Amino acid sequence: MSKVEEKIGTIPDSEEKRTIKGLLYLLDLNAYGLDFKVSAGHVNEIQILGANLTKIPLNLKQLGFIHTLFLGTNIISHLTGLDKLPALKKLDLSNNRLKEITEIQSQKNIVWLNLGGNDLKDISPLEELKKLEHLD
Repeated sequence: MSKVEEKIGTIPDSEEKRTIKGLLYLLDLNAYGLDFKVSAGHVNEIQILGANLTKIPLNLKQLGFIHTLFLGTNIISHLTGLDKLPALKKLDLSNNRLKEITEIQSQKNIVWLNLGGNDLKDISPLEELKKLEHLD
């Protein structure tokens, strides 16, 4: 049993557990690219690093308690679906293929953001992130 499968066992049987299992399936059961943290029975942090994601997985919206999302070193080119994660406080989108970040404006609770390694043409949407304290 992999480390990720063991962690899945710590989540009460719920929509969150099914979502994590779905992410494993999405990543072709490549547990190497997926990690997460559970607190009080809820998934509150997801890491999908170097998994060749082309977009933000839409099933993440099932994880209403998620406040930290690491999607670095993928090939994400747009942020469609980001607005479905309103509780996010920490977001890492470094080393992707982002050229524009208009959708980031929906993230009013972001305090930490990493966009390094992208080819951004316009960062003016960041002006809407009034709680932002850290930016890379």
